Amino acid sequence: MGKEVEGEFYISRKEVRKKKDGGPYIELALADVTGSAPAVVFEDVETLDGVIREGNVFLIRGNVGSFNDSLQVKVVWARAVTEYDPRDYVKSTEKDIGLMEEKLLSIVDSVLDPYLKKLLDLFFRDEKFMRKFKLAPAAKKLHHAFIGGLLEHTLSVTELARVVASRYKEVNTDLLISGALLHDVGKTEEYGFFPMIELTDRGRLLGHLVIGYEMVSAKIEELRDYLGGFPEDTKMKILHMILSH
Repeated sequence: MGKEVEGEFYISRKEVRKKKDGGPYIELALADVTGSAPAVVFEDVETLDGVIREGNVFLIRGNVGSFNDSLQVKVVWARAVTEYDPRDYVKSTEKDIGLMEEKLLSIVDSVLDPYLKKLLDLFFRDEKFMRKFKLAPAAKKLHHAFIGGLLEHTLSVTELARVVASRYKEVNTDLLISGALLHDVGKTEEYGFFPMIELTDRGRLLGHLVIGYEMVSAKIEELRDYLGGFPEDTKMKILHMILSH
């Protein structure tokens, strides 16, 4: 009791209320990946009300007190945090994202078809795309519904595709692997994942199949300009795998 606490927390709830004497105070919920704790602001309320915003991460300083036999933090100071790792506040994959990325890129490098290899590179060698892809969930509630879930799911599907291709010689291995790698790229735009996994407007109105179709189609057109062509049959089959899965 009375112990000072300082740390970075996501403000999952903020509500300005009135004390019995009519003066204002603030109720907060301080959250991170381990859970949530109640907090209050009794001092310098007007200033801290202007600083603390629900739905953002703040460095919080306060003292641990008790209310109705439950612990709560009495906040005395707060500062906005602009750089943070979402994995500190949202459930994440238990696997090493860096190692999964390395494994995925090694599979990309195994593709021999020059058109498919260039297409894959436009996605998986693009730092901006990969920042989203590595953190995105694969779903809201069902499978891989956590940060890093899309990478984990895509790698799992692609490794399964490689096993299938090794057993059926008539299968076009490069095409199957490319389809597996690209089948869910639309999920990078379908979901927002901080602080909760939610559908974006595009995700709700179009869905990841249509979004993925648009993304891959656009990259193929880029390649046509750059390479002077892209096989129409290959394009049709890749887009079919995205739309039909």
